[in-house]
Amino acid sequence: GFMISNGPGDPAAMPQVKETVAKMINSDMPVFGICLGHQVMAISQGISTFKMHNGHRGINHPIKNLVTGKCEVTSQNHGFVVNRDDCENHPEIEITHVHLNDNTVAGLKLKNKPVFSVQYHPESSPGPNDSRYLFDEFIKNKVYSVSIKTIKASETLKNIPVSEDYIVELQLTYKGSDLEKFSSVLTGIAQDSANY
Repeated sequence: GFMISNGPGDPAAMPQVKETVAKMINSDMPVFGICLGHQVMAISQGISTFKMHNGHRGINHPIKNLVTGKCEVTSQNHGFVVNRDDCENHPEIEITHVHLNDNTVAGLKLKNKPVFSVQYHPESSPGPNDSRYLFDEFIKNKVYSVSIKTIKASETLKNIPVSEDYIVELQLTYKGSDLEKFSSVLTGIAQDSANY
């Protein structure tokens, strides 16, 4: 997978980075963007950014996770944000986090790919660990992406209708197991299906 880190500057002034990130996303590999990485990921999908009047600086910024309904105390240091209207009107983008002070977009995910990003710094742990789950999510996406590719590449499995929900359930069951063991379970499912 790819982790697109934080950094300084105006994301709109980085056309080569935008193209590189678009290639990463189109590879179907997991992508996790942090801060500037979040902004560049958004730009690569046609979402604009703008300079804030007052940037977000400090370690006590409240973020709401719209998926879980929980709030996180975050560390932030940025002067640009992604355009909320662009996000809401994009058919493949889901807003996952919002800043509770000004309702700016603080997290996104692509609906059809293992790609997500946040506008803050989960590596800083001001919560102290409110945002640690994001790294687990990135690893889970990596396992899921590899699993799907294993199925698509396998002559035995590619024509067997194994649902993606079932694959996720198997991953949770075999979390921490190596890919070979996971693949053998899927192969067993395929062989059982072929016998019916």
